[in-house]
Amino acid sequence: MSPSATRRDQTLERLLHRRLQACPLDEWERGKVVGDLGADAVTMRLEQDRLALILSLPPSLSSFASAFETRLRETLQPLLEGRALALVLTSNNDPAASAASSSKTPRRQGGLAGVKVVLGVASGKGGVGKSTLAVNLAIALAQMRKNEKTKNKKTWHIGLLDADLYGPSLVPMLALDQPPRRTEEGLLIPEQRFGIKTLSMGAMLDPKQALVWRGPLIARALKQMLEGSAWGELDLLLLDLPPGTGDLPLSLAQSAHLDAALLVATPQQVALYDVQKSLAMFVKLGVKVVGVVENMRSFRCPHCGGESHIFGQGGTLKFAQQNNIPLLGSLPLAQELQESADKATPLMSLPENLKPENLKDDSPSRSALEEARSLQTEEIRATFRSIAHAIAGGGRDGA
Repeated sequence: MSPSATRRDQTLERLLHRRLQACPLDEWERGKVVGDLGADAVTMRLEQDRLALILSLPPSLSSFASAFETRLRETLQPLLEGRALALVLTSNNDPAASAASSSKTPRRQGGLAGVKVVLGVASGKGGVGKSTLAVNLAIALAQMRKNEKTKNKKTWHIGLLDADLYGPSLVPMLALDQPPRRTEEGLLIPEQRFGIKTLSMGAMLDPKQALVWRGPLIARALKQMLEGSAWGELDLLLLDLPPGTGDLPLSLAQSAHLDAALLVATPQQVALYDVQKSLAMFVKLGVKVVGVVENMRSFRCPHCGGESHIFGQGGTLKFAQQNNIPLLGSLPLAQELQESADKATPLMSLPENLKPENLKDDSPSRSALEEARSLQTEEIRATFRSIAHAIAGGGRDGA
């Protein structure tokens, strides 16, 4: 960025800060302005493509957050010169409302009260296989024993929430084709699939219609699914987050009280450029990033067995090393993963002795190709188990 552009942005940031501080709280706090909330209530950062703003409201204003959000947007958006406004409103009556302002374990509300850990599965862009990975990883975690050394047969209690409302992939992957039932108290009841509890708002929407809700409405709907669902006692709840770093993933990271995040990337430089933004968002919010998983590492030809690095090679490892985060696993671009997802039978849910399909009995190289596919399938299973063990880490307490 040129010096003149830098000076212009600095001037704009000062103007935005002054305008924000002077924004009135009338109707709710007569005669007061945002500046009266204190310096700690505002976190603001002007970037090339957006203004990121986190504002902590007092309890007296928390119930008017939606209306106040509209006022803030009307006040600031005209000044942003085409930039987006990534706005998150929290309430400071909960000491864990902002992950960036507290290192203590958050106190979860409603249906989340029995959830020990919330892990966000995130990517900077769509189309990198994040949802397929989240489903298989959840199943791999549910298959783990809590204490393998003592042969404790208790397994992990795992939940999976489809939080990507613009592309709710879990509906076809887990056959969530019916609206969820409710308890007598009105809580949504997660479906049981392959040893995990799972919910997707996509099951309550018409699959033929586009979702035209605006960000704040979607954020409130997902918050309701988080806190208004009967999750029960869970060791870990995975959130399949929307791609990117806009209002929706930013709001979810706050409202879900994320304990940690897992990044998903392909070796392609464009994908790594976008996932870098996701990493920066979690760092900004104080959410621990447990590592990155490389997807679509390479493609093995089902006819000749040759391996091709379609999206490049080594980029994800370099990204992990540069950002000092672990590379937890590397998965190939595999037909087995695609087929199993399309059939609503995720790979990690299938019997291990299941033979690969689509190989003709009269194929002259059938045995060699079948063995190659079998080895690749076992590699995928082993990788998911390894990622699951890395995430569970020190959580095995023998309970």
